[in-house]
Amino acid sequence: MLNEQINRRATVFINENRMMNNQDLAILNPIMQEFALLPSTNKQMNLQITPNGLQPIEGLSIELRSNNDSFIISFGQGRIDILRNKISMGDNLEPINDFIVRVQRIISMLTQAYPTWTINRLALCLNVCFDLDVEHLVSSYHKFVVKDSPNTVEWRLRNVIRKPLSEEIPILVNQVSTVSRSFFQTSFEQLPLERILVETDFNTVMGQEINFNPELIAAVWEATKTDTLLLIEEYNRLLTE
Repeated sequence: MLNEQINRRATVFINENRMMNNQDLAILNPIMQEFALLPSTNKQMNLQITPNGLQPIEGLSIELRSNNDSFIISFGQGRIDILRNKISMGDNLEPINDFIVRVQRIISMLTQAYPTWTINRLALCLNVCFDLDVEHLVSSYHKFVVKDSPNTVEWRLRNVIRKPLSEEIPILVNQVSTVSRSFFQTSFEQLPLERILVETDFNTVMGQEINFNPELIAAVWEATKTDTLLLIEEYNRLLTE
C-alpha cells in the first residue's frame, strides 16, 4: 500500500437529535434495496431533556452495511456518517467523484423520507496512508518542524485553517489536517507497520445560518473535495520528494 486513500467519510449533521427506532428501518428500506445494504441494530439508552427533567429514552443504533463492510451508513443522534473503507489490498477505492455522487443520492433519499430534517453542517474526511522507506520516515519530520531530534520516532502534528469555502460561497469551513508517524494497522492487515498517516477533515463551521439546499450541498462537496485533494497532493510531494 503506497500513498493510498484507505477510507472516506461524508458526515451530514441534522437538526433532529433523536434516537432511531424500528419504524425507521421500514423508512430506510429503499436505501437498503438500492445500495444492497443490510441493517445492523443495537439497543441504546440515552437521556432526553423533558419538562420533568432528564428522562431515559430507549432507541436503536442503526447501521446499514454492505455484505463485506466496505460501505456503511451509520445513523447517530443528530448526524449521519457515510463511509467507504478499503477492506483488502485488492480493494481499490473508486474515484472520489463517484463516492460523492453516491453520498448526494443518499442525502436526497433521506431528506425525502424525513421532510422535517434540516441539514445544518457537512463534513468530508479522507485518510491517506504513506508507506515510506526509513530515510523518508526520518526526513519527513524535519520538513514540519524548525528544531528536531534524530531520535524522534513517533510524532503527530495537527493544523486547522478557517476560511470561506470560496469567493462565491462565503460559508466558513474548518480545514483540519493531521500528519503523524507511528505504527499503524489497517482493518485488513495482520500486523501494524511503521508509516505516515495523513488525516483530513474539512467541515463547515458550527453556528452559521445556512439553507443547505441540494445545489449548495453539491457546491460544498465539490469545493471541499477539490481543496482536500490539493492538500493531500501537497503532503504527497513533501513526504516523497
